[in-house]
Amino acid sequence: MRNSNGFTLLEVLAAVAFVGLVFTALSRSATVGIISEGDNRRRMEAAMLADATMTAIEAGLKTLQLPPEGITEEEVDEFLIVTEMAPWDPPAEWIEIAKEAAPNGTRLFGEKAGDPGMLREITVRVEWFDGVEDKFIERVTLAAEVNPAASGLGSGLLPAGGLPVPGQ
Repeated sequence: MRNSNGFTLLEVLAAVAFVGLVFTALSRSATVGIISEGDNRRRMEAAMLADATMTAIEAGLKTLQLPPEGITEEEVDEFLIVTEMAPWDPPAEWIEIAKEAAPNGTRLFGEKAGDPGMLREITVRVEWFDGVEDKFIERVTLAAEVNPAASGLGSGLLPAGGLPVPGQ
């Protein structure tokens, strides 16, 4: 009778193959996790840049410091910050509702679709390239153009939330 105290070569090879398959699957999961963590980190940094840029613009609007009309670009680290200020084009039905509610108050939206009204749309878009594709985070706000003759505040834009309180 033969004494079998050890493993055969076939059993050792099968065990090594099984361990190799398990480690391959685990390393794939770890790689996906690391890539996902890097993407989430860049997305968070982009969101913080977009929020900080929009906060600075809104703070400037309260003190009547206007962002430049049109599109501006700025590079910060691996990100491109694109800021755009343009007339806001509301849906046509909003203009009709405004005309019905206040016939003389349509200047806010414009007299008809396509007319520039008092509102300006300010968009902050933070873009980055992750090695495969371009990605972005975007923030949008509205500001109302101040009529210097009517308000006595000077020219400029104010946040759509309203006029500042004197003395603030």
